[in-house]
Amino acid sequence: AIIFDDMARVTRVSKIVPHILAELALASIPNDHIRFICALGTHGALDRLDLVKKLGADVVAEYAVYNHNCFDNCVYVGTTSWGTKIYLNAEMMSCDFKISIGTATPHPSALFSGGGKMILPGVAGFNSIRDNHTLQISREQSLDYDDNPRRLEKKEAAKMAGLDLLIE
Repeated sequence: AIIFDDMARVTRVSKIVPHILAELALASIPNDHIRFICALGTHGALDRLDLVKKLGADVVAEYAVYNHNCFDNCVYVGTTSWGTKIYLNAEMMSCDFKISIGTATPHPSALFSGGGKMILPGVAGFNSIRDNHTLQISREQSLDYDDNPRRLEKKEAAKMAGLDLLIE
C-alpha cells in the first residue's frame, strides 16, 4: 500500500512515485499487488482530476487507487496509551508492506503534518480521528514536540499500522 496525502498538502507525490514503483518492480512486486490510498482523514474524496494531479495519469490508469473513507471499511488495530481505539483502513491493513508519502509542515495542533498524521487522521476511522482531535492537552504540551499527546498518539497509531517506510 502506498498512502499519499490529499490536495490540502503540497507534496509532489507524482515526482516521488516513479522511484518507488521502480524499486517495487526490482523486488518483483506485480502491479496488481500495489494499491494507492489517499489519506483523506475527514476531508472530501479526490475526483479523478485531483488523483491525476497527485499521482500522474499513468499511475491512475495502471494501478488500483482508493480514497480513504473514515466512515466505512476500517478495522480495529488496538488502543493507544491515551485510550483511543484505533480503527484503520482495511485495504491498507491487508497489505504486507506500507509506504507513506507526505510533507512535514508546521501544524497548529500536531506541531507538524506528515509522519504519524498520515495514519491518524489520514487513514483512520472517524471515531479514532475525533478522539485524537479532542484529546485534552495543556498549552505547554501543545508547544512541546516531545510531550504533545496528540502528536505522540499519531506516532503510536503509525506503529500499530505497521508503517514500513515514511517518505517526507
